[in-house]
Amino acid sequence: MTIVGPVAPQVSAPLPSTMPAKRRKISNLTHEDTNAIVDTLAEYCQALDVEDSETTGLVDDIQKICAKLQAKTQTRFSSGTVLDLSAANIRTKGLEIKEGGRARAEDRSSQEKAGNWFGIENTRALIRLVRKHVSTLAGCRMLINVILLRVASVDSNEEMAVSIVPEYPIHETALNPGHSLVGVVDYLLTRLPTKFTRQVLDYPQMTLARADIKQIGTSNIFEAKNLLAIKHGVPQAALTAATWCERTKIGCMRGAITSGEQWLFFTFERIDVGGIFRCSTVIDLGEDLGNLAYILGILHDWIENSSDINQAYFDEV
Repeated sequence: MTIVGPVAPQVSAPLPSTMPAKRRKISNLTHEDTNAIVDTLAEYCQALDVEDSETTGLVDDIQKICAKLQAKTQTRFSSGTVLDLSAANIRTKGLEIKEGGRARAEDRSSQEKAGNWFGIENTRALIRLVRKHVSTLAGCRMLINVILLRVASVDSNEEMAVSIVPEYPIHETALNPGHSLVGVVDYLLTRLPTKFTRQVLDYPQMTLARADIKQIGTSNIFEAKNLLAIKHGVPQAALTAATWCERTKIGCMRGAITSGEQWLFFTFERIDVGGIFRCSTVIDLGEDLGNLAYILGILHDWIENSSDINQAYFDEV
């Protein structure tokens, strides 16, 4: 007879917890979280073959994810006020045209490129056509389009190309503790080597986030419906410029606020804490288009020297 003693209980390895990890809502993500996710997705997309049909769909889906992440906002540029400028340590100064500056700007815009259909006279004709046949609301954007296309056609060549990216979103960015901003630039203008043109136009957010591209200067153009809106748009432009410089780590940038008929030009210089926002007086296109060449000349300089704080046509006041 065999007697069997009590069997010692076997201790098994603990089972992994079946309790789900605490999940986070998009609204609870900090701007650092959001930017880290978007930057990682952008880096991933850079390694994909953009010519592959499957890649195209994937990149589109990723861009939608990025847009959703960026939609959670703190202060939007469009709601910015002078109080936000003070909170962000942004000082404002003026830009006054230099002696002879207007003549030099007009001379620059009169330089035509061989074989370019978008000459100055055709530009005038298109502007008159828009004024004659398009309502004010839609005409605002069409006038801007005509003027920017004229500049792009002249400033592009075999080596460098100007790209116009409408409705460009800027990631949520903290200018100081507790003060973060996010918004959209109506038109983002880039002047890059032509090898990047297709990528910028097809996948602007992913391409312009690349480390070898994002510190190249850009010009930001903001649409405003009328003269009053232009003046009210100054804080928005200043906050956007500050945010762009903070994210890209560039020292300065240039831009404009415009209704198509009126143009206000600005620069932003980044300093250790905050920055300096400088803006011109409003320049009217003129019923006879008397200031068209003047405005075009400034835009050429703004695109060609977008990250240079030194001014060809203006002095600080």
